[in-house]
Amino acid sequence: MFKFSFFGFPILLASLFSFFECEDEYDKNMVIMNRVIDTSIKQLNKRYGLEACGRGSGELDNKSRMESVSFTINHKLTKDEARILIIEIVELFLHNINNTKNIDSVLYNNPFTYKNLQFVVFIHNQDDSSNFHPDLGLVYLSKRGVVGFATYTPGTRYKRETEIEEPYEEAYKIATGNDYPEAFKPVRDWKSQPGAPLTNTDHPS
Repeated sequence: MFKFSFFGFPILLASLFSFFECEDEYDKNMVIMNRVIDTSIKQLNKRYGLEACGRGSGELDNKSRMESVSFTINHKLTKDEARILIIEIVELFLHNINNTKNIDSVLYNNPFTYKNLQFVVFIHNQDDSSNFHPDLGLVYLSKRGVVGFATYTPGTRYKRETEIEEPYEEAYKIATGNDYPEAFKPVRDWKSQPGAPLTNTDHPS
């Protein structure tokens, strides 16, 4: 015969309320972050024709610790152009994330830095076919905080023929001519300066 004890009932209720409060906090945080990510993706699509093809995130204590997005672009890029593009992507996301109202409760690391972001851009031809060596097929920012450039071996499916990496701060300096600032500073004022991509002479003074 089963015997029920109600001594633990208040503890169980408290645990359930705590669980639902955590779930509610997580959901609210994800809504805020998802809105920022979606806005950033739309801006990059309008500016460069980038198409998002994947999305990921990492959370700790119900807060965002890592955000990642994969893109495709149907346009060949040189290494210098690819570097500028990945810097623009990173700095746009940082600008949008760190300048969003009520974002503090969402971020595990506040402010977010490039170390909290991960991006991949697959570089295709205009007909959406893959590029092969010697043309660049991939540029990325890894979770290790490095910018990478890769070519693919002809006749294979994404086997890398060459791969070169640069620390993000080094890539930023090459692209902008400036040392990477200790405090967050966007590469471009995205609202007031629409137009051509960043160049070595188009950077903050």
